[in-house]
Amino acid sequence: MREQTLDTSYLARQAEKCEDNDDLLEILRRNEQYYLNWKSFINAALDESGLSYQQFAQICGISKNTLKKWCISGGAPRSRSTYIKIGFGLGMTEAELNRMLVRYGGYHGLYAKDLFDAACLFTLKKGGSYGDALCLYDRCSSREADPGREEETISLHGQLLKLDDAAHFLQFVQENQDLFAIQRSKLSQYIRDFLHMRQWELAIIEGRSFSLHAWAEAIGLPPRFEKILSSLYQHGSIPRREQLIALGLYLDMTPDSLNTMLELAHMEGLCARNRLECVLIYALHKIDILHPDLSFSNAQQLLQITRDPELKKACSFVVRDYLENSYHSSEEETLSVVESIHSLLAELDLEEATQLMELL
Repeated sequence: MREQTLDTSYLARQAEKCEDNDDLLEILRRNEQYYLNWKSFINAALDESGLSYQQFAQICGISKNTLKKWCISGGAPRSRSTYIKIGFGLGMTEAELNRMLVRYGGYHGLYAKDLFDAACLFTLKKGGSYGDALCLYDRCSSREADPGREEETISLHGQLLKLDDAAHFLQFVQENQDLFAIQRSKLSQYIRDFLHMRQWELAIIEGRSFSLHAWAEAIGLPPRFEKILSSLYQHGSIPRREQLIALGLYLDMTPDSLNTMLELAHMEGLCARNRLECVLIYALHKIDILHPDLSFSNAQQLLQITRDPELKKACSFVVRDYLENSYHSSEEETLSVVESIHSLLAELDLEEATQLMELL
């Protein structure tokens, strides 16, 4: 689908250069036409298709009334599967479908180690329908994983797309079932590292150990996040984008850390073409500039906890950069990241911020 284009990195730099909230509001007003929203997207898709409401709804597997509501009154699909159905119906490429899932739905892109997503990837490549993908998924059986075996997702993705037909796909799944069961391990571990870091901080302050529930209570994390994390750890269910962003804010993540977490969830980092995320880019950059000790503290503590070599390398760079350049934090009273973001969003009163505000 065609979108109004303006380099996303340019929009991000504009947000980062804002000196105050008035500057930010002017940026948001000036670039209004470039920001993403589902109503504009689905109307553009309908116009480009040349189809009637009824015809468009039929090929996308949705109701005509639902489509009309999106186009006229607003609103958006309430499930990831609906976005995927629309992608199949419109004959999207994998890249187009993933962009729609991430940017408009707040869901992760198609992931080769997820059995359902693998069926979608294969069927999409072969020009099949969403129904074909469902049938293929239903024909796949599952068994317990062998935790000792791993394979890069990129490699698995490439192998999937080279399969000739459904029979070869089913055989491939049967032979590699354990790989499909290894889901989101890097994302889970990344979040666990931050959780352990915060638990360690509280243990030092309080002089006692913390369970996940006690830790959540201590920092004011809403109870729903315990369920979200449990679902990720036990079933590999990736949280919605706004849930991950809110979790990152509660964990006092810096912009780089938050973007890393989103990328591990098969999403793009904070996107300046999203009005809400443009505001977050501005706010987090400002916090990072005023309080570089936050980045330093996070990196220093993660070095003691994480076993991930890439994360260790990134943390070492942050610590070395901080010490070599003798950064100094502002003497302004320090609010938590969540408090700072919540205060800003309340002041700006953005319609797009409703869901995130509920999580904060």
